[in-house]
Amino acid sequence: MPEITGMFGWKQFDRNRKDILAEFDRAIELIEDRPVKTEHGDALEAIVRKWLQEFLPEKYAVTSGFVIPNIYNPGMKLYHSDIIIYNRLEAPVLWTQDNADQSEQGKYRAIPAKHIVALYEVKAQITERSIGDAIDKLCEINDFSSEFPSNFHSGIIFGYLKYENRYKHKFLEKLAGTNNAFGFKNGMILRYEGDESICGHISIRRDIPEDSRTNYSTRPIVCPMNELGEIMQNEDGSVTIQNTDENKIASASIVSLGDGGYGVTRNYSRFFNVDDYGLNLTWTIDNFSEFAIKLLINLDGNDQPVQNFSFGKMFEKTV
Repeated sequence: MPEITGMFGWKQFDRNRKDILAEFDRAIELIEDRPVKTEHGDALEAIVRKWLQEFLPEKYAVTSGFVIPNIYNPGMKLYHSDIIIYNRLEAPVLWTQDNADQSEQGKYRAIPAKHIVALYEVKAQITERSIGDAIDKLCEINDFSSEFPSNFHSGIIFGYLKYENRYKHKFLEKLAGTNNAFGFKNGMILRYEGDESICGHISIRRDIPEDSRTNYSTRPIVCPMNELGEIMQNEDGSVTIQNTDENKIASASIVSLGDGGYGVTRNYSRFFNVDDYGLNLTWTIDNFSEFAIKLLINLDGNDQPVQNFSFGKMFEKTV
């Protein structure tokens, strides 16, 4: 792995991700030693909630608990969510109850939908079942989507993808179902067992040209960085990825450094297309920082593409 450099904030984001994964690994080890097992996903939920509460602006609070569609509806149904991000300055907490996670973020709280700005489902491992379960949970709010504020969004966080699942193309098709979940904007896979330096980012891409609508192929759904082509600078100053394996084709993310130089990072992407939209799964070294910045952008109600922002960007090479 080459020596990594980056823009302001990259070391902090990289440290955040490593700390989350290290704490997750410790939690799994403790769970395995206990006579009564709990879900690995529960441990990851608690760790991610803690990070979010430290990362997000003070006006937002993070909790697990229940979404209340309308407090004036006596026949209301409760909807549970792993992670609720809400406006702490305006939202009433209708009630609180203890959870196995004894932190403040782990307590179950009941929050009215009108004050909730984001909901996330968290799963320890990405599998067909965990994808389906997460999307089903997110889709539960579709019937009362009008109750949420205009800057609301939803998302999914997975802990890891196992090495033996690198050719599970069915995952892409299942993940495309996130298009059915109200407000879906952001998803992340924190780790791939075959290359722990990379993180997966999940998004829905729309208005895809017909000539690029391709689905299942022999290409894996993830590829380690050391199996991708080398970053090469041409005589005219342009940058290309030199690769002879058509099943492991990388693209380059290039950021101007302001001094005539550029920072370059390889990324590996797979798509699954459905009519005029598709699932985009991208792997690279700085997807955690991209996820975090995109989260802030979505909370601000801004749909500006995250690639326009360079804060926290990581580079494999500068040219």
